[in-house]
Amino acid sequence: MGFGIEIRDVGDVRRMIAVAFLEQKRVISIGSVILRPHQVSAVARISSAMKEFGGALLADDVGLGKTFVATALMKEAHQPLLVIPASLKPMWRDALERTDVKADILTFEGLSRTAGALDSGTARAHDLVIVDEAHHARNPATRRYSRLSALVSAARVLLLSATPFHNTSYDLITLLGLFLGRRARVLSEGELSRCVVRRERDALGPDVHIPSVSRTVYHPVPVNERVVELILDLPPALPPRGGGVASGLVAQGLLHMAASSDAALLSGVRKRIARAEALISALEAGTYPTARELETWCYAEGSLQLGFAELLADSVSGTAPLLCCVRAHGDALAEILAMQNGGCGTDAERAQILRGIRQNDPAAPVAAFSQYSATVGALFRILAPDGHVAALTGAGARVAGGAISRRAAIERFAPVASGVPPAHSSEAVTLLLTTDILSEGVNLQDASIVVHLDLPWTSARMSQRAGRLARMGSKHRTIRVHCFRPPAAIERVLHGEGTIGRKWSSAAQQIGVSSAMPYAVAGRSDNENGALNNGISVLTENLRSILATWMRHDSSPEKNGPQPGDGTVIAACMRAYGDGFLALGERGGLPVLLTLVDGAVSDALSDVTRAAELASRDAPDIQPVVAPDEYDEAHRRILGWANTADARSSAGLSTAASLGYRRRLVQRVDAILLRSPPLQRAQRRRATELARQVVTGTWGASVERVLDELARASADDDDAWLAAINDVAFRAGAAREGVAHMKSDGTFRLRALLLFRGR
Repeated sequence: MGFGIEIRDVGDVRRMIAVAFLEQKRVISIGSVILRPHQVSAVARISSAMKEFGGALLADDVGLGKTFVATALMKEAHQPLLVIPASLKPMWRDALERTDVKADILTFEGLSRTAGALDSGTARAHDLVIVDEAHHARNPATRRYSRLSALVSAARVLLLSATPFHNTSYDLITLLGLFLGRRARVLSEGELSRCVVRRERDALGPDVHIPSVSRTVYHPVPVNERVVELILDLPPALPPRGGGVASGLVAQGLLHMAASSDAALLSGVRKRIARAEALISALEAGTYPTARELETWCYAEGSLQLGFAELLADSVSGTAPLLCCVRAHGDALAEILAMQNGGCGTDAERAQILRGIRQNDPAAPVAAFSQYSATVGALFRILAPDGHVAALTGAGARVAGGAISRRAAIERFAPVASGVPPAHSSEAVTLLLTTDILSEGVNLQDASIVVHLDLPWTSARMSQRAGRLARMGSKHRTIRVHCFRPPAAIERVLHGEGTIGRKWSSAAQQIGVSSAMPYAVAGRSDNENGALNNGISVLTENLRSILATWMRHDSSPEKNGPQPGDGTVIAACMRAYGDGFLALGERGGLPVLLTLVDGAVSDALSDVTRAAELASRDAPDIQPVVAPDEYDEAHRRILGWANTADARSSAGLSTAASLGYRRRLVQRVDAILLRSPPLQRAQRRRATELARQVVTGTWGASVERVLDELARASADDDDAWLAAINDVAFRAGAAREGVAHMKSDGTFRLRALLLFRGR
């Protein structure tokens, strides 16, 4: 044979493949917290992803303990940084204290506001950046995203979000682009499966108890259909000078509020009227303000504070047509306001539905979520006399006796999850009315009923709400879900349930969603919903489940034989339905699985998973005799695949370099070397080699912006241009030691080979 090989049992080869891919379970203890096996596995997988890609996304289902996975990784970092929503500061401080981990904290709000928050020294100081609820940074056009991408350019990155997919697949691409740049657009399914770690609660087995989520019970709510007609007939709104919200979106927003509560609609209409009055005041003064200038008129608590329009906006001529437009819109809004103030009574009916839910199970704590603080306030005013009710919004928390702190409200409602003794029976809260301020980062495991007081625009938000209750540590078997269904007159216009359903389906097909939450697609059967859940994460976990059975059932640890690294290939042959193989290789220190599909070697996740399923069907004691040249032929094919991959990378045709501007950079680097005089060529060779590594490597969005500018820069001074390219590696690469964006040892080594022989 042409290479060192030892023929072993099929079980031994399968076990070697499994050992290479599945982390050996170990105990990780951080402070007072001992990680569960699925959390230990996540730590190992994320560490591998960071080595290969420079970052990872942990998108585990809500409630699986992503926080402590992150703290375990922070424990190993020199200078970790947390980027989080401001509302999650108390939760993270508690977690850091429990695990005895120290980290700097920066809020998303601080990223958006503070101009000097991200100087270059700060960016280089942190070797690990953890971004919690990372979906808040999914818009690349925002200041938040730009500053975050600069912050992570010199660090390893861990993104945490159970719901990275809110609207389209571009959400996921944008998030991964923080550390992958535009390479995120062209990831193979295998690469995506390695840099995104997502497990669903149902896949973790009986050792991890998380309540199941029941099928949603829908409750129709009333609406004044005449009000709906008036909203649909609204005259066009006059936008501020320079653009604003389209008229169709104004009506859509008001309908969404009407579907939530009378109070939410009243609040929205009053704000629109105040805006119209501000525009009328400005236009009558001969000015037409921009959106920013309109902010000088403050509307709060029902009052409008007008500024001096002549001083606050530029003068314009011909305001008469504009005045007609805004007055017509304001008059129509006033008619809606008058009709609502006339008394529709629908909020009282909504409150009665909540009473019925509580009465059916008086001992079950209920968490009721809304997008609008006005809805929370209105229902609280009606239900507070019933007792044991609290309201929590961005403005604070209230009980029947008056204002209390947000922390006190949560502790009275969920003392076990908060780690405090139960409140006195007179102070206990069993109905918590809250805005979506509590849909992220808060543990409410004491509760067993969640109510959607309105439908948000995405299924992700609905998952987050239920995920506050369906978490590790809950003693409930099932979390029951209720939803106030939008009135038919509004749903016909908004198509809210259909929109949520489409987004749920897209998320399922991309990376998977919780199979326990079919409520996102109202009217579909469980089978129809389940069939959609075939994302990359599902394929990944299917493969890992297969490999786990090989570790449990094939051979004992004493029979493992030679391990990867000793230069020997462990091989076996098994009967199957067709000829082929499943091979274990190692490249750049990372394992890779290969199989044969239609005569070509493939590392595609779907192909490898099918090969693993095939390998699992064999009876190990029935093994065909195989000639040595069959092993040699398989080895030849595999090395051919590896050599082609190496050649593409060396030629600048890697995945990252396949992007247009990267190809231009590669061509320019090569051209500099080719046109250099012989004496300069030797001097420039090292600089061009490093520049080629930089321009064919994997970088985040911030570095890619620099490379994009260099691709368009003039070619007056070749040496200065090469120095600028290589400075990218110096500034952004030094803190990401060992990351694959700078080429590491890519030598391919074959470790194990399992041949398939047709019967």
